[in-house]
Amino acid sequence: MVGSGISYLIKKVFPKPRDTYAFGLAIAINAAITATDLVTSDRSVPPMAPVLPPLIAASFASPIAVAITATASGITALAIIARDNYPSGEGIPRVVLVIGTLVISLFLALARERRERSLSHAEYTSSLAETLQAGLLPVPFNAQGRVRTVTRYQPGEDRLLLGGDFYDVISADNEHIAFLIGDVAGHGPRAAALSAELRASWRALVLTTPDPESWIKGMAAVFDAANVGDEMFVTTCTGKVNDGFGQGKIILAGHPAPLLVGGTTRLLEDIEVGLPLGVDDRPYKAAGFDLGPFWQLLLYTDGVIEGRDAPGSRHRAGVEALVEWVNSSDQTTSETLLDGIVAKAIQANGAPLDDDVALVLLSAAR
Repeated sequence: MVGSGISYLIKKVFPKPRDTYAFGLAIAINAAITATDLVTSDRSVPPMAPVLPPLIAASFASPIAVAITATASGITALAIIARDNYPSGEGIPRVVLVIGTLVISLFLALARERRERSLSHAEYTSSLAETLQAGLLPVPFNAQGRVRTVTRYQPGEDRLLLGGDFYDVISADNEHIAFLIGDVAGHGPRAAALSAELRASWRALVLTTPDPESWIKGMAAVFDAANVGDEMFVTTCTGKVNDGFGQGKIILAGHPAPLLVGGTTRLLEDIEVGLPLGVDDRPYKAAGFDLGPFWQLLLYTDGVIEGRDAPGSRHRAGVEALVEWVNSSDQTTSETLLDGIVAKAIQANGAPLDDDVALVLLSAAR
């Protein structure tokens, strides 16, 4: 009964096994030191010997365990000093040294625990960001072998995975594939939340209305309802393609035009670029375009073209550099093409890219 009560008390005070181990180690060492001091002559046991357990415990135990261990060790050390009958000129410095060492052990334990909590919080935050980002980014869509979708997303330098870039590709009906890419001006959880809200609303609009004008109008309404203030706006590119004939419609709201990839890579021409969402209430009008029977359409955010055009340069890379990177990349597969674009953008910038990068490559089946 008594043993169970002691065991319960120890577990209550020291809930972690390492704390129990530290306390047991201190009891064992102090008991051995006390026994040795009692059976030996005065001053045969160094007064500093009992402070070893708290110093050791400071490397792995909690501060409260170290404090209790230090208290027990301090009593043992002071008892040894008292028994050895040191003159005051010799005893007082030893007492000060023992107490100082025990206080240092407690500070070491506090510093170690603070560091561990900081690392644990950083790991948790990183894990949370990865989990959220996995939910925010859609799964690549393939339209029953007729249209293949490959995507890449890379957050900007020194930032968690949460970003303001977003994209999506879904089947609008039995004939058309709807696509979306956009960029919220800003970074972090607020921008990521808005991008997720816009992408979700776009999906709902695509599944209920047939034309891109309705999609962009609905997204603009969602943006206005978000009440994010004048400092935030959104650029976006949305449209649809007829996967059988390579024809489609597109709307550019402050977003750079896609590239037609293959043969001579070029911008999708003659597409009017409207203002970003949140800047003006004027209606948007979709423009038609032709892609031909075998086509590849590259959608991108401006993060990939706003880096430097060469290390140390003051000039931005721009769309011209992107066209060059596409033409000089290994186009064996869609994956290697997108990986090559990102690699060349980072190489030209001479450092990791500051802004988020999103790439979507739609390819007609051959």
